[in-house]
Amino acid sequence: MINYKKISSFDTEDRLPTFRKNLVEEFIVQRINDHLRPVQKFFAKETRKRNHQILLILGAPRSGSTLLNQVLVSRLDLGYPSNLMARFYEAPAVGAFLQKLLIKDRIKDLRKYKSIHGVTELIEEPHEFGYFWSRHLAVSEDVHEPNENEIHAVNIRNLDNELQTIISIFNKSVIFKCLLVNFFIPVLKQIPNILFIDLQRNPIELARSIWLVRQERLGNVEKWWSLRPRNYSFLKRLTPAQQIAGQILAIRASIANGLSCVEENRKLTVSYENLIRNPEAVIDRTVEKIFRLGARVEKIGEPISYVGHPGKKNLDPAIESEIVKAFDDVNALIKL
Repeated sequence: MINYKKISSFDTEDRLPTFRKNLVEEFIVQRINDHLRPVQKFFAKETRKRNHQILLILGAPRSGSTLLNQVLVSRLDLGYPSNLMARFYEAPAVGAFLQKLLIKDRIKDLRKYKSIHGVTELIEEPHEFGYFWSRHLAVSEDVHEPNENEIHAVNIRNLDNELQTIISIFNKSVIFKCLLVNFFIPVLKQIPNILFIDLQRNPIELARSIWLVRQERLGNVEKWWSLRPRNYSFLKRLTPAQQIAGQILAIRASIANGLSCVEENRKLTVSYENLIRNPEAVIDRTVEKIFRLGARVEKIGEPISYVGHPGKKNLDPAIESEIVKAFDDVNALIKL
């Protein structure tokens, strides 16, 4: 049996002490989930079909997916997995119920959008819900991207049932941000009420940001961070800059291939640059897209005039040049 928690966080042992998981907390939360399975089954039996959408944010690491998630849940009346709900990864209906009961709509007051490497701080802020998605989509032992045989191991019916139960509890459209879904669009599109939001960012800026996260989170740019595409074993033999360029290219290729088979009305493209410049325009486009799919979502809170933009951290000019060159190098190696 595949250890979905390990696959969710391959880099756990490589992290600097500040970013390591608390094993005692992990143990206790798992025991809580174990005892909540009967309650999860109760909620599943009570599920009622709702006319709402499931929004899935796609994109390479460091695309701004956490920021987009924060913006949308603080401005639109959407259900979402908070830092509270995320602790109930094997009993998501219980987590949704407790979030609705205890947190209510506090997220509408959020206007300072902060995170560290995609991790938010406040209990009401969105969480990537990585254990939940890995529990359903972890089908490979050492990478995140499945091959053609492995992707068919996903039990899409069980995943759909849990997602619809979450919708039933919130009684509104729900948004998720977990970049593992990038690799599973061909099976996820079978769930008819999913809207795919493809968040794009300049690849050089992505690479710079991933380089910095490797330094800050792992203490060494030689160590791999985040998603492992199918060609991970090949990329791992390259230089750090080439690894990062190859990682980005592989992820974007997987997203493009997956979305090529999705109907136009079920996908929305957003650029990071537009999100920074005009968040309200992105919000309006999302509302319109949901409406065209036959659902409605209301705006909440005050309009967002500014989302903040982290200052650009300088890299050594030699590293900057290496990162730019790495994309050409990897493209050439892939064609060999």
